[in-house]
Amino acid sequence: MCHFIRFLTEEEGTTAIESSLIISVIGLGTITTMESVGEQLAALFSYIALTLQQAIA
Repeated sequence: MCHFIRFLTEEEGTTAIESSLIISVIGLGTITTMESVGEQLAALFSYIALTLQQAIA
């Protein structure tokens, strides 16, 4: 949190631009990873539901 506040109050243009680019890349990587994990979890839960339905039938 402290780094974020320092980023917002920073007055050096070059450093602020570099920081914003780094934050953007980290955010993009995080979103991509979460989408991938979400799809894998959905497939896992579908497999579990199907297996349970077959076990009951």
